[in-house]
Amino acid sequence: HVRKAFQGWLKAKYGSADALRAAWNNPAIDFDSVVVPGRAERYDLGRGTFRDPAKKMNVIDFYQFYNDIVPETIDYFARIAKETIQGHKVVGAFYGYMYEFRGDPEYGHNALKRYNESKYLDFIFVTASYDNRAFASGGDYSRAPAHSVQLHGKLWFDENDIRTSLSGGKIGEWGRPADVAGDLLQQDKELANVITNGAAQWWFDVGSNKYNDPVLMDRIAHLTTAADQALGLDRAPKDEVALVVDEDSLRYLKVGDAMGTHLLLRQLPSLQRIGAPVGHYLTSD
Repeated sequence: HVRKAFQGWLKAKYGSADALRAAWNNPAIDFDSVVVPGRAERYDLGRGTFRDPAKKMNVIDFYQFYNDIVPETIDYFARIAKETIQGHKVVGAFYGYMYEFRGDPEYGHNALKRYNESKYLDFIFVTASYDNRAFASGGDYSRAPAHSVQLHGKLWFDENDIRTSLSGGKIGEWGRPADVAGDLLQQDKELANVITNGAAQWWFDVGSNKYNDPVLMDRIAHLTTAADQALGLDRAPKDEVALVVDEDSLRYLKVGDAMGTHLLLRQLPSLQRIGAPVGHYLTSD
């Protein structure tokens, strides 16, 4: 089924076998003989950061197709949900992990533009970044260009699953503080990030995360009150700095290449501490 869908996608993109042959630099190819690139060809762990389109356009095209079908599938089921509930409920899905996956096209999260275009999706669920949550030295980062989501009238819904000191495990693992005093600061910091970026939040007990301390629960109660009060405030972006990402270019990036880490994920800690409001956008916006 994937092969036939890929062939149909290529027909829509190129229109003719001659155009496909020219783009793929392969005079013998036609739509019916196209196959899905295998793992070895996709991973292509040779020298260089980017795939050469003169030699690897079949893989580059596949990654565009592959990344697009993820939000297209979400959109398909969101339409059914919207029609079933006759538009009386909001609908959203977990998606938008581009930064966390370092732009790697194998993960299928490089089509946020397609998600944003859906008229059936009202919000997007995204966990806060797991990359650098360490107490005091870490930060709370969006996993993708969150402000582009908002430009399209959708709500960015942040999942707060920061590990608490009550949850067990090593201190610092998944951002776990050593004590409840550290938990309070972690929770203050996360909600501050949500409020200042015009997002929403829920608390989630992923991995048996625990909150059952009266002091911590009291703080969460106060934070929910503060969040309710913030709903009446103007939280429109006041960006002074922008990180602009071209997700289309990521299909040229080789799987697992360190460049995606350096240019995406490793930019976030400094941007979060730069002392000015930073917006995160797609080039398409």
